[in-house]
Amino acid sequence: MKIPKYPLLVGLLFLFFAVTTYFHLHDYYSDYLPHSAIMNELTNLPLNDPKLRFFPTVHPLGPIPFSYDFYTWGLALIKKITGLSSLTIFNMAGLMNFILLAIGLHLFLKEYFSTPELSFILLPVMLFFWGKSWDFSGAYDVGGLMINLYKPSSFAFALSFFIFTLLIKYLRTGKMFYGFVLLPSLSILILTNLLPTFFALGTMVLLLLLHKPFQIKKILFVLGLTILAFTLATSWPYYSLIQLVRDGFLLHQMTTPEITSLYFSIEHLTRLGPVLLGVPLIFYYGWKKRYPLIVLGFFLFLASFLTAFFLKSPMGWRLIFYVSFFLHLGLALYLREKLPVLSNILVLTTKNIFPFFLVTIGLGCLLYQTVSVTAKELGFRSFQEVLHFLNENPKRGRGFIKKFQFLNRYVPSDALILSDMDTALVIPAFSGRPLTYQEGASYYDPFIQKLGEHQSDVVEFFKPETSLQRRFEIVKKYGIQFVLWNNERAQTPPPEDFKKAVKVVYEKDSLTLFEIPSTS
Repeated sequence: MKIPKYPLLVGLLFLFFAVTTYFHLHDYYSDYLPHSAIMNELTNLPLNDPKLRFFPTVHPLGPIPFSYDFYTWGLALIKKITGLSSLTIFNMAGLMNFILLAIGLHLFLKEYFSTPELSFILLPVMLFFWGKSWDFSGAYDVGGLMINLYKPSSFAFALSFFIFTLLIKYLRTGKMFYGFVLLPSLSILILTNLLPTFFALGTMVLLLLLHKPFQIKKILFVLGLTILAFTLATSWPYYSLIQLVRDGFLLHQMTTPEITSLYFSIEHLTRLGPVLLGVPLIFYYGWKKRYPLIVLGFFLFLASFLTAFFLKSPMGWRLIFYVSFFLHLGLALYLREKLPVLSNILVLTTKNIFPFFLVTIGLGCLLYQTVSVTAKELGFRSFQEVLHFLNENPKRGRGFIKKFQFLNRYVPSDALILSDMDTALVIPAFSGRPLTYQEGASYYDPFIQKLGEHQSDVVEFFKPETSLQRRFEIVKKYGIQFVLWNNERAQTPPPEDFKKAVKVVYEKDSLTLFEIPSTS
């Protein structure tokens, strides 16, 4: 019996992600915490409430615009219905996003290149044909996906390929059904993440212009649908899309030295690695007038990358991932053409030396990525040390998550909690609102009033020499309902006079949760 290659590949990769996701190779002290907190906020308040506060604030100045995106809203709805934890929801969403990416790629390549087997080559090339792993949203290498699959950018990237498929079907058949399905798909994409939206719109323009025969009516129809999709997206109640589009790309412009190091870091070369082998193929295809979508796509997003650099946009450098996509696509097409030449792989000739070199590099990348992802940021430790690190490290792994789950049981979602500023970053990912947090947490900084005053009061509260009276003055000043004392972070364990004056709700290991009596 002949086994279909593509479903088998997707199944094996799905199993790979399922197993590795079990070990939770996420940096839980980074993006997971604010994403979880945002989903909790959307879950605990009415899902149609346009006045959602940003989670750490006592006096909110307003939400981060892109925080309350459509994708996170959808996950919050699932959480509200099922009652599952944020961790479970995100892991399920990550696996779903990978499946969507695999299926979307297959449909797009089958429709545009009429070669279903191309996706069998492209997906492994996209996942493994890299150097050092990326750590940023938008990255689609196997290491980057391990920490980014659950994020809105991964969903939006996968959705883009379904949109391309719908567009191609509409251009070829003229059936209005495909055109009208584009409308909600584009609106969802726009409301999920703007960088993948830019990738989708740029690629759509190329697909429209390169379609033969050139049909102005269909182009105008798709243009109208796109404008209508943006118009519908402006009705999203959680933020102003117009303001986001206008200001987002130029938000927090950086100085020239900072922006140069961000865009043209030597580390980018070590991360891109074998991706750069696709550059000569781009010029080869351009010279031969083949695959204009790949050639023009590469130069379009390279130009966009350089434009973002000159505009000093701190997020625009991530357009490098879309430049890489067209390089990967070019490499995959080349390998598909040369696979018959490689049938006798033991015999090197002038015809197969370059594809043989690519396959060898690819196998090396596969081995390197698999090993490095499995032990990401852990160094060359033994297996036992890896398991211990994942389970016990205070900033990562399952042990870290379990450590704070008691907050879901004892603390109402809107309760104000006083804790040290490091622990404060963790609180909203479970339940409750922290008074303040460690300065420098870029997600939170613009959205706290009297940040310095809050911080100085928190520091004073946890000083060993602070009197019981002064501690309760701080508690009353802000209307604190709970105090979370983390012995690993605070300067001293909770003093006995304070423990006697409040109610101990939970105490285990280094964490003690106190409830402040209403009469205090």
